[in-house]
Amino acid sequence: LLPRTSTTRPSGPRRYNPSAPRQGRQTARLTKAQLASLPDITHFASHKSDRFLVDMDVIAAGHPYFGKNFSRPHTGCHVYFKQPGKEATPQKPSSYAPIYAVADGFISNVTPWFQLRPIYDSRLRKMMTNYRYGLGLTFARTDGQPVVFHYSIEPMVDPGDENFYRPFLKVKLGQRVKKGEVLGWMYTPPRPETDLRTHIHFNLMAKSQFMAPTMFTKEVTEAFHQRWGKIAQRYSE
Repeated sequence: LLPRTSTTRPSGPRRYNPSAPRQGRQTARLTKAQLASLPDITHFASHKSDRFLVDMDVIAAGHPYFGKNFSRPHTGCHVYFKQPGKEATPQKPSSYAPIYAVADGFISNVTPWFQLRPIYDSRLRKMMTNYRYGLGLTFARTDGQPVVFHYSIEPMVDPGDENFYRPFLKVKLGQRVKKGEVLGWMYTPPRPETDLRTHIHFNLMAKSQFMAPTMFTKEVTEAFHQRWGKIAQRYSE
């Protein structure tokens, strides 16, 4: 992989500045040989993945990808998480729900921290802070361009330190991974007010366009649908 951009900062505690959105993102582009080693995206029309990005038993709710013709478009599916057991502690990231590679590929994006815009929660009647971390898994190609599975991991809190999420990312930029390999862990804050807010936003990216992640087997898709619950209705009302 060829380094492309890097906005990481020196290690050590550092507070966020809410008035000045900042990010720490590392991206890389694949070599021609690496890209050629990946299947064309059409391969997944007949060879769908049986590995969802998380285990089904940790899912509290979810919603699908809503395209541009929907009344309230949203360019990503969401997986919302149950509260973890009492054994979960930030000092041991692996005590939280694992996040998996949905296919073989290369880690082409690593984001240890990223400040998103605050979101108004009508239930709580206040703005919710949203600092995320995430990964990009390049797993296919189309017309000579990479297709990336985008994991936007959003605990919906301000952890107070831009290095807080780093231990929750297991893989490194440029690393080749296999389907089912653990890429990191889902930090789920122990705050009742973030229930059904803490989530992973996921989609495909190709040619700078968002794409619905229709790459999973019927069994996986149906199992995910069964866990959507009432939260999906918020986007269809």
